[in-house]
Amino acid sequence: MDFPWPIRIGETLRRRRIHEMLGGQQQQGISTPRGNPNILIFTDPKKGQRYGYDLHEGLRADGIYAYTGEGTLGNQQFLRGNAAIMSSVQDGRLIRLFTVRGVDVTYVGAFTLADPAFEYQEIPDVEGGSRRGIIFLLAPVDADVARLMPSGVPDAEQVVVADWVMPEWGSFTVELQPRELEISRVEFNLQAAFGTWLKSKNHVVQSMSLTVGNARIRPDFYDSTAGEVIEAKKSTARSYVRTAIGQSLDYAHNARRAGYPVKPAILMPGRMEDDLSELCRELNVRVHTRVGEGFVESEW
Repeated sequence: MDFPWPIRIGETLRRRRIHEMLGGQQQQGISTPRGNPNILIFTDPKKGQRYGYDLHEGLRADGIYAYTGEGTLGNQQFLRGNAAIMSSVQDGRLIRLFTVRGVDVTYVGAFTLADPAFEYQEIPDVEGGSRRGIIFLLAPVDADVARLMPSGVPDAEQVVVADWVMPEWGSFTVELQPRELEISRVEFNLQAAFGTWLKSKNHVVQSMSLTVGNARIRPDFYDSTAGEVIEAKKSTARSYVRTAIGQSLDYAHNARRAGYPVKPAILMPGRMEDDLSELCRELNVRVHTRVGEGFVESEW
């Protein structure tokens, strides 16, 4: 069915007018108009603080928008609006995001489910008890994400440098399948071992958080002794290495813009393929590789 979308990105309207135009439920965060290939979602994390909507909702550093599912009491389930979002790709429906201010809403743009499509997080319910919340992960299709607040409480400083804290690699708040959990433990264990190893070499190991646009980005390590921002990955598969290279270049670029003369580096659990090592050399991305109980670094 041909259904032209009638609202411009950045346009502000009364919410009542939105439903007059498109239909759908007027009192819920997730609205599913009948006979319409769109799902309307409305975000107002501050208003939803008592239900835990302010804890995880917002724009993440990777450009993904985290949106808390509906349900104010007990564990959230894949029913009604949550079920509609979860099946949106299969049903051929776009997710249309609006920010809320009083009785007015502003259209941010169109989104679709990311990969993975959701995660579970602990949030409070209306009675103050702890429960399992569904956090949908939405990728922009055509949207102005600069209109979105970053997830969590935004920091005022452009750059925040703090002491590095060894990751707890034995427990997770996000539910994972056993195989995924084991693989994820590899990355956290790798980070813990590498940070400890750097400190044994008398390096000052810190964390760094950078404000970029309307998001925060955080490399896994800031080695201020070596002048490096370092991204760790749990696998030497090509997709992981390519992602690590891109992230490290992004971190270093934005840190330098903020006045920190750092270089990009990546941390791998083993030896990479030769062509990927050549790529890192061409881009001047240093590679730290785990070998036995220690680590070696590339010479470029």
